[in-house]
Amino acid sequence: MATRITGLATGLDIDSIVKTTMKAYQTKIDTQIQKKDVLEIKQRLYRDLVQKSQDFFNKYLDSTSKDCLRKSANYTGVKFAATNANGTTSNAVSVKGLSGAEATNYSVQVAKLATSAKYTIQKGALDGVSAIRINGKKIDISGAANDAEIVDKINAGLKANGITNIKAKYSDFSKGIVIEDKNTGRSSEFTLGILDSSDKNTVSQSSSVKNGINGTAAYVSYTIDDLRAMSEIKIGDVKIDLTAINNNDDLKATGKEVDYLNAVKKAIDDGGVDTAYAGVNADDKKLTFTAKEIGSGVKFSVNGTDISNGTDNQPASMEFSASQLSGMDEITINGVKVTLTAGKTLEEYKTDINNALQKPGYEEICGNVTAKIEGDKLVLNTADKGSGSSIAVTGKKDGNIVFPTQNSGEDITVQGENSLAYITDPNGNVYTAASNKNTVIVDNTQFTFNSTTYNQATNDYDTITITGTKDATELKDKLVKFIDDYNKLITDLNKAIMTKHNRNYSPLTADQKKAMSESEVKLWNEKVEEGQLYRDSDLSRISNALKATMRSVMKESGLSLEKIGITPVKDYSGIKNGTFTIDEDVLKEAIEENSEDVMKLFMGGSITNVTPGDDKTGILNQLWYTINKEMISSSSSLSKKVGFENTSTFKNNTITNTISDYEKKISTMQSKYSAKEQALYTKYASLEKAMNKYNSQLAQLSSYFGS
Repeated sequence: MATRITGLATGLDIDSIVKTTMKAYQTKIDTQIQKKDVLEIKQRLYRDLVQKSQDFFNKYLDSTSKDCLRKSANYTGVKFAATNANGTTSNAVSVKGLSGAEATNYSVQVAKLATSAKYTIQKGALDGVSAIRINGKKIDISGAANDAEIVDKINAGLKANGITNIKAKYSDFSKGIVIEDKNTGRSSEFTLGILDSSDKNTVSQSSSVKNGINGTAAYVSYTIDDLRAMSEIKIGDVKIDLTAINNNDDLKATGKEVDYLNAVKKAIDDGGVDTAYAGVNADDKKLTFTAKEIGSGVKFSVNGTDISNGTDNQPASMEFSASQLSGMDEITINGVKVTLTAGKTLEEYKTDINNALQKPGYEEICGNVTAKIEGDKLVLNTADKGSGSSIAVTGKKDGNIVFPTQNSGEDITVQGENSLAYITDPNGNVYTAASNKNTVIVDNTQFTFNSTTYNQATNDYDTITITGTKDATELKDKLVKFIDDYNKLITDLNKAIMTKHNRNYSPLTADQKKAMSESEVKLWNEKVEEGQLYRDSDLSRISNALKATMRSVMKESGLSLEKIGITPVKDYSGIKNGTFTIDEDVLKEAIEENSEDVMKLFMGGSITNVTPGDDKTGILNQLWYTINKEMISSSSSLSKKVGFENTSTFKNNTITNTISDYEKKISTMQSKYSAKEQALYTKYASLEKAMNKYNSQLAQLSSYFGS
């Protein structure tokens, strides 16, 4: 710090003289600080626009967003209502039209819901038990004082053994601990044992269940490395060029593996392949081709190699010997009880069972099970094949279960159920929906089964009437919100690049701020910010690309935004340039009359090798490409200039590095300023000392002459 001596001896205002002397150098420092301040303002303004663009992208273009418009399921102009026979609303079935759905009517009967594998251990059943076994893994529950602690120990044991799909919970309704698989359907299955001191299971199976086996479609999978090694891929007679996708740098980046696979899938889907489906496995990061039909005789070819590893559906089947049947006086097959008499032949047992199963009205209840003789066995088979078919059998003797064998020590198998429903179209065609889920898609219409329609009074299934009408309100509202948010984004970009900067306003120096009120400083700073990005080349390029995209005419659909009621605002030089107004009635009608082409306008083509404004790529895919390339990718010129948050460029970019250079230069200049200032004060201090000495001598001389 400078040693400051006021001008007592000289009568000089030393501080004022030093400050005036240093003013020119302080001005140089202030100029550098102002340049740094301008860069910081520009960087903040850039990043604000980047954040707004990323928010827009994440909301409407990111496939993980609930509001994403790049999902075909959103594009429907049809609404469905479900009613009971008496005209009241039915909650048994929910129906949603997808893209391409027709406003037609259906009738639905729901026989079974898909259920998860679930077993309830009744309260008290684990008293004195130290371990259970799930899927072959022993889980210690010793020392648990209550049901809550038992549940905690079971869940901890499941987690420790890598069993992530099964959970335990206590239920007051079930009056016990419920072990349940999170999946549904016949594929939902686990084994369970409540163990004695010898690790033998003590739980009995109440019935023996056998399921049919689903046939499989021929399939083949390719890794990303496999696909990148190909310049093209040939499925059947259709060739798909992969060169452009494989050369796309954005799709080579770490974390873009699934985007790459989706781009290949999109190219294949658009290529007109009709022998196989292409599907992306995001977990394994593979692309799988699957024949469009199941069965051992169905095949397709990839790059000239036949793929024919499909299998046929198999019925549910169970076999019995004559001695087994003689040991029962009652057998229950899929809910149908059959009385048996000991000592009969297999042929006689076959007749008794078939007579019971084939009574009128029993076909649906028992699942079309029939008995036949194969060698020395009576075999029960379902007429239906695949996992939707099943046989559940319980055999009793004198009221006691004798089949399946009780307390064998083996763990029991707990299995879920597939859904089973019958969907009839207006022409009387029946679609049998057997699935491991309670949702199926038929003719671009999604049916969700919420409860069965079995009517105990009639011993039949009630029919739910599904009525379809044209109604595009939901999609229309989403598109209106999308256009509104796009208008805000393009207006912000226009303001940034169209507003000129008033050169009379530069960042305030410290001294200037001291001379102003707080409100005056605020107003001044607002003027400083205005126009800092005027005619910025990066923002102008991005703005032009977005505007070109929104003017696109999608060749495949023949539509443009104007044709569906979304009209450009006629503001050719103002900040509203590139924005739109919406005729909601016209938009709604376009969706209801032509939802597929509306979807193509927005979603056609792919997200690779896009030219903004081209006629082969949908508007949303073009926007995805431009915003991802310019406002999200760390390799973009804007990212390298200003730095994007959550990327390596945030702290290593042109503006940040330049600001750092200014800070170093300012620090050096301020050090020099302090040194020069100190030198001046030292100089004037010497002058003060000399004047003090002179004044002392003068006083002494004066005293001589005056004496």
